[in-house]
Amino acid sequence: MIVAPSHHQFRMPVNELLDLKSRGISIVDGTALLESMNGKVEIDQLSRSWLILEGNSWIRDISSRCLSAVSALVLTLMVFALFPLIAIMIKLTSNGPIFSRQKTVGLNGRIFSRYRFRTMRAEIEGYTERNWVCDNKPKFTTVGRVLRTLALDELPLMLNILREDMAFVGPQPERPETVEELSRAIPFYGFRHTLRPGVTGWAQTLGITTEDAKEQLGYDLFYVKHGCPGFDLLIILRTIRAVFSGRRKK
Repeated sequence: MIVAPSHHQFRMPVNELLDLKSRGISIVDGTALLESMNGKVEIDQLSRSWLILEGNSWIRDISSRCLSAVSALVLTLMVFALFPLIAIMIKLTSNGPIFSRQKTVGLNGRIFSRYRFRTMRAEIEGYTERNWVCDNKPKFTTVGRVLRTLALDELPLMLNILREDMAFVGPQPERPETVEELSRAIPFYGFRHTLRPGVTGWAQTLGITTEDAKEQLGYDLFYVKHGCPGFDLLIILRTIRAVFSGRRKK
């Protein structure tokens, strides 16, 4: 039997349900069933009590930090030779710095600088897709487009992981102005900052982008609720598959 109250004032028929359970009938919470089927939390059905009771254990925090650090170190050692090659290609093919630095909202709302290899033209590097005005020129440099496709522009993020600004897996990081805008428009948006932002995440592996921030938040909160080392490994494997197939959303 599925129990799916239509509003928060719904009075649970406890005695009747206990009687059915004693007869061997399984009782399933409708909201939890919908979560497990869709892999996301329904924002419109989210209650404040859920947010208060949901918390991250110290065991999960330590395991996430260890997995992130090991993954960052292994990946850096594997592709370290690419760093100087990419830097030279960026300098030879476009004007501007090698790295781009972006202010980003992290754990508990703390602001930090996120580093990546520069992929855009230098004069528009500081703009976002929300406010960038087309001037009939390519947005990305030739090298930058290749780096974005192969996700090689994100290699400097390993430094952010080792500094514990980010995790390898977590909600997609956003700029402070974007967070401020979305926090006003979407209830509970700030709750995604109870975890460190990630290089990859559950929403990204499913192709959900910031164009639908409310939809993305549902997947982020599902990860906040159900995240564990096994889930992290699944997301990492899906990310590797998406990168090599060219289907990763950024």
